[in-house]
Amino acid sequence: MNSKATICDHLERYLKNNRMTIHRFSEISGVNSGTLSGTLKGLRPIGLNQLDRITAGWAYLKATYMNYTYTNI
Repeated sequence: MNSKATICDHLERYLKNNRMTIHRFSEISGVNSGTLSGTLKGLRPIGLNQLDRITAGWAYLKATYMNYTYTNI
């Protein structure tokens, strides 16, 4: 992995790989979609509160997927 990858790089890749819109991730993470968009475009810095919400959104989605997978085996 590139040692210079940023949280924005990871978020962009995550959205692309999971075919998720900024709006949908905004609903899950609780971060305003305009804030996410501005952050991804490099127009505004990411705050610690938003970073916490983004990582919590990733964890929520991972747990939801794992629960779905195990209950539908």
